[in-house]
Amino acid sequence: MTSHRQYALGAAEALRAEQHLGSAPIADLVAALEDVPGVHVAVLSKTDGNHHGMRATDPARGVTVLAAAATPNPIRLRSTLAHELAHHVFGDPTPTTWSEKTFEEDRATEFARHLLIPVSGLEEVLGEPGVSDVDEALLSRLVKRFMVSPQMATIQLRNSGFVGHEVASRYMELTTPTLATRYGWGEIYSRWSADSRVVRPPRRIVAAAINAYIGGDATIETIANLRDVSSDIVRTELEQAKIKPVARKEPEQVQDDFDWGTLDDSDAGRA
Repeated sequence: MTSHRQYALGAAEALRAEQHLGSAPIADLVAALEDVPGVHVAVLSKTDGNHHGMRATDPARGVTVLAAAATPNPIRLRSTLAHELAHHVFGDPTPTTWSEKTFEEDRATEFARHLLIPVSGLEEVLGEPGVSDVDEALLSRLVKRFMVSPQMATIQLRNSGFVGHEVASRYMELTTPTLATRYGWGEIYSRWSADSRVVRPPRRIVAAAINAYIGGDATIETIANLRDVSSDIVRTELEQAKIKPVARKEPEQVQDDFDWGTLDDSDAGRA
């Protein structure tokens, strides 16, 4: 294993340990990544061109936003977010062109695979290499358990000695929907797909905006803009939750152009 691949493996294992993830599958990756210090996560309704993921960092405050496009492909969404997290972990520069195949891109791909389907997790299911015959049905079980593509699972299986190159070449041709249909978990995949279409603004920033609203320093429109929903939806939700400003300020005192960094600070103790 080359040094940068060892580095990616070590970093993924360290993050799993720091976040108390063990070897278990990460069911809600967005929620899990939001627990990483200094990281906010957003699933966006639109992206620029064909770009599926991006990150933006404020070095002065040490805060990074990881973003991915809402998509009917749940595996792509998870892989994209894990990949962007790797760039954050390693402090990688933004590429000059999006099609570059760089050392940093290869390392981020390695990190994402070890984060999403750790070898220790495979061993919990399969035992040591050579103990279990990893047929297509068992591959399907692993894909469903860890919510990864057959390609990602196969590479991890091959590199760890669970399958040989001939079997791996055959499995690399499979798709997640094909396995889901063939092995009876199509409804589960459909639920994943529906969930990955949902736009999700950064949770802690939304919570901070609501705190500001309670304090009379934000409007319902501000929260609605942040969540990309109508003001009526937000107003109804707040009313049903019995959330209202403690002391209303005069309209001219309410600032619509917020310093979101300040809101983030106000939520730091509540994350």
